[in-house]
Amino acid sequence: IAQYVIPIYLAHFHKRFPDIKVELTNANSVEIEQLLIDKKIDLGLVEGAIHHSDLKYTTFLQDEIVLVTNPLNAVKRRIIKAEDLNKLPFLTRENGSGTSEIIEEHLTKIGLSSQELMIQMQLGSTESIKNYLYYSDTFAFLSIYSVKQELSDERLIIVDVDGLDIVRNFSFVYR
Repeated sequence: IAQYVIPIYLAHFHKRFPDIKVELTNANSVEIEQLLIDKKIDLGLVEGAIHHSDLKYTTFLQDEIVLVTNPLNAVKRRIIKAEDLNKLPFLTRENGSGTSEIIEEHLTKIGLSSQELMIQMQLGSTESIKNYLYYSDTFAFLSIYSVKQELSDERLIIVDVDGLDIVRNFSFVYR
């Protein structure tokens, strides 16, 4: 959210309200919620599920998580069956990531678990995952917002998973 979605909105906000000072903190959803509870920030933007009943969540926009890989990858199919996911080498985000949480939720709905996936490596940022994908045969589930440019430049491709549609909301969260 902090890297791919919110900067354009902040630029428009700043043009309209130049005297309001904004400080953007980049952290995963769990950390943002804790910062709110600790009264260290006033407003958060999170992905994934509602975690705290004492916080209020308001939907901001919808996102889609897509399976992406290097276009030179040995797997040339653009559509795969869900049951074939556990045969692919994966990159994942860190625990606590809203992205990881929503992926796990949707995999469970189709009878899989992220623990059944062949996790080659866990990386702490989307940029690290994308850069790794350019030079490997691995796959990753990433936000469509984070890969728009790479899809346009054909540095990454989407592999559709039959029966798996991962849609999530980005939500404002506040006390």
